[in-house]
Amino acid sequence: MPRMELMGRHYHIASDAVTVPAFCMAVGRLVWSAVVLGLFLHLQYLLQSCSRPGIVDTFVGLSITLFLATVLVELAIVAVSQRGSIVHTQARKAVGPLVALHTCLGGVQLVVALVGLVILSNPKALVMCDTISLQNRVDLIVALIVISQLADVSMKACCCATLVGEPVGEEAEQAVHHFEQHESLASYSAAEDRWRGRCSFLCTCLRYTTCHLFSSAAGASGPEGGDIGDMEVVARVMADIFHSEGFLDVLPSDILAGFVLLRHVQKAQEHEMVSRRGTELLEAEERFLREQLEEGGSAAAAAADVASSTSDSKGMGASGTSTVTPGVHPRVRFQCGHYLVKHALSRDDPGDRQVLEEGTHFEAYALAMYSWMMFTYAKTPCLALPALSARRLFRMPKGPRSRVHGDLGAVLGDNWLRGHEAGLWEWLNGREGCELAYATFINTLYERPYGIFVDHKWQCVVVAIRGTLSLEDLLNDAHAEPGPLDAMGKAWGFPGDGEYGHVGMANAADCIAKDLCKHRILQRLIQRDHGDSPPAGPHTPLTKSSKGYSLRIVGHSLGAGAAVFLSLMLRRDFPDLRCLAYCTPGGLLSPGLAEYTKAFTLTFVLGRDLVPRLTLDAVRGLRDDILRLLARCRANKNTVLRSMMEKDSRAAVDRLLYSSQDVPPSEFLTQLQAYEEQMRRVDRRMVQVRLIPAGRIVHLVKSHRVERERCGGLLGRWYKQCYTPVWALPEDLSEIYVSSTMALEHFPHIVLYNMQDVCEEWGIPVS
Repeated sequence: MPRMELMGRHYHIASDAVTVPAFCMAVGRLVWSAVVLGLFLHLQYLLQSCSRPGIVDTFVGLSITLFLATVLVELAIVAVSQRGSIVHTQARKAVGPLVALHTCLGGVQLVVALVGLVILSNPKALVMCDTISLQNRVDLIVALIVISQLADVSMKACCCATLVGEPVGEEAEQAVHHFEQHESLASYSAAEDRWRGRCSFLCTCLRYTTCHLFSSAAGASGPEGGDIGDMEVVARVMADIFHSEGFLDVLPSDILAGFVLLRHVQKAQEHEMVSRRGTELLEAEERFLREQLEEGGSAAAAAADVASSTSDSKGMGASGTSTVTPGVHPRVRFQCGHYLVKHALSRDDPGDRQVLEEGTHFEAYALAMYSWMMFTYAKTPCLALPALSARRLFRMPKGPRSRVHGDLGAVLGDNWLRGHEAGLWEWLNGREGCELAYATFINTLYERPYGIFVDHKWQCVVVAIRGTLSLEDLLNDAHAEPGPLDAMGKAWGFPGDGEYGHVGMANAADCIAKDLCKHRILQRLIQRDHGDSPPAGPHTPLTKSSKGYSLRIVGHSLGAGAAVFLSLMLRRDFPDLRCLAYCTPGGLLSPGLAEYTKAFTLTFVLGRDLVPRLTLDAVRGLRDDILRLLARCRANKNTVLRSMMEKDSRAAVDRLLYSSQDVPPSEFLTQLQAYEEQMRRVDRRMVQVRLIPAGRIVHLVKSHRVERERCGGLLGRWYKQCYTPVWALPEDLSEIYVSSTMALEHFPHIVLYNMQDVCEEWGIPVS
C-alpha cells in the first residue's frame, strides 16, 4: 500500500509488491541478454561474408544495450521497493518514476523491434550474403531478437492494461463522495451493485471455462424462481465485510502480509499460554503429589499416575479453571487450558465410545455423496479412475436407472457414465448391509444433492447431504446473513419464534424436506404396514425390509448445516431421529435453537478447521485484526512474507511489529481510525444476531505425534499427527486461527481417516 500512481492514474499494485516480479524479470532478461550476446558474436563471424553488415550490427548492439539498461532499472526497482515498511511509504516514492522509466524503455524497445521487422521484410536490400544458407541463418538470428522484443513489449502492455485504475483526481472525488455517503449513513447500494456484478461475472466465467464441471448446466433457480444472477444477499454480505472504498487503500498483497503477521501473533500467544499453563499444571501436579503423600499413598505410584499419557482427561472444570486428573496427556492439558472445553471423551465411558463409533460410521455416508470428484482427489487419478471404471463395468447394476422423482431406486442428475453412482459406491465399498434407496445429484442454488441409504447393520435409514462442491454451493455458503425462522418453525413444527439461522442452508433444507414429503420416501421406507413387501425400485430392489428403522441425517460442511435444519423440520414426524453434522459452518443457529438441537445433534470438528469458526462476527474480527497489525508493522512487506518460514514466532513478532502503545503515526493509521468508526456506526444500525454451531460439539484436538516408518524404514521415518476427542463449547470456535492445516482439516476424507485412527487407538471396531 498504497496503490502506485503512474502517468496520472492509480494502478492496482503497491510499490512494495513489485519486488519479486522485477527481480524475476531482471534475471530472465540477463539470461536472454547473454544469449543475444552469443548470437551477436556468432553474427560477427557470419557477416564477414556479407555486404553492408553495419545495420545488423547496429540493431543487435542496440538491442543488447536496451536489455542491459532495462535490467539496471529493474534492479533499482528491487532495491528501492524494499525500503520503508508496509504503511510508511515515503522511502519508496522513487518506485513510480523508475516504473515510468521502465515503460519508456519499453517504448524504445518497440521502435527497435520495428527496425528489426524492416530488416526481415527486405533482407537482400540491406544485407547480402554469399549463400542462401548463410542468409537464412542471419535472418533467423534477427527474427529471434525481434520476437523476444515484441513479446516483452506485449507482456508489459498486458500488465498495464490489467492493473490500470481510475485517474488520480477522479479517484479522490469518489473517495470524498463515499465519505459523505457514509457520514450520512446512506445505504451501501453502490458497493452492493459492484459485488453483485463481480459475483455474476465470476459465475459466468467459471461456468463456461470449466464446461459446467462445477456448475449446473441447466441453470440455477431458487425457491422463488429467481435466477442465480440475483445475488442480493451475497452482495450485501460481501459489501458489509469487505467494502472499504473511500477509507482504506489496501491491496491483496497487504492482506496476505496481514495473514502472516496474524499467524505469528497467534503462535506467540499460544506459546505464552502453553508456558503459563505448563507452570500451573506443574504446580497442580505437585499439590496432587503432596495430597497423595499426606493420605499415605505411594509417591512413586502417584507420580506414575500423573505422568501417564492416556487421553481420558476431564480437562477444565465447570468453573473454567484447569483441573488435573491422573492420565491426562500433556498436550491435551495445554489445549484444555486454551479452549473452554468441558472434558475429554473417555475410552472407558460406554457413552463416549458410542458417540465416537457412531460418528465414525456415519461420516462415510457424508463422504460418499461427494462421489467421483472427491474420490479422484483423495485416491489420485492413476488409482481412482481404474477403480471407478471397474465399478461402472462390472459391479454396478446393468440397464438404465429410473429417473423418476420419488421412485425408490432412482438416481437423478447423474451423467451418462453414471460416474456419481460409481464414486458413491466406491466410498461405501465393503460396507456390510448397506443399500441405496434413492439419490439425486441435481445441484442448483438451493437444490442439494442428497442420498437415502438403508443401513441394515445399524437398523437405520440414512439421509446424507452433500457439502460444497460447485459454484452454486459457494453462493449458498455466502448467503450467511441471519434470517428469522419464525415462519419456518410454524410450518415444520419446531420452536423457531424469535430464532435466527443461516439463510442459504435453511432454504436448501427446505427444498429437501419438501421433496421428501411430496414423495413420502421416508414414510415408505420406515413407516410401512406389516404386510407390505420391501420397497423396491424397478432396477435396485432392497433385499430386506426397513420397517421400524430409526432415522439418521448426516452431512459435511454445507451439507451438515442443511442436515441440522432438515432434522428440525422432520423431527415432528420422526421424533427419534439423530443428526450427525461434520465440520458444520460456525454461523448456523442462534443460541436458543442451538441449545434445543443438543437433544438429537452431534457436531464433529477436526483440529483447526476454518469452516466451523467461519461466522460473520469472526470474519469481521479477522478483518479488524489484520488491519490493526498492518498499522503496527515496522518491516517491509517482502520481509514479512519471508518470515513465513521462521519457526520462532515470538522473535518474529518482536522484530516485525511495534507494540500497541508505540505505533507511530501514519496516513494508513488515520484512514484505519476513520474506517473503524464508520464500521461501528454501520454495525449499530444492523440487526446483531450471534449464530453458533448446533448440538453437542466433539472437537478432535491435536494431542501428540506418533513416529512411523516408510517402507520398513528404507525411506526414512515420518510423524503422524494424532487427535484426542474433547467436548467443546461454541466459544471454543469463536476465533479464526490461521494455520497451515486450516483448510486441509476440513476435507471429508481427512476427517474420516483421523476419526478411524482414534477408533483404532481406542479399540473400537470400525466397519
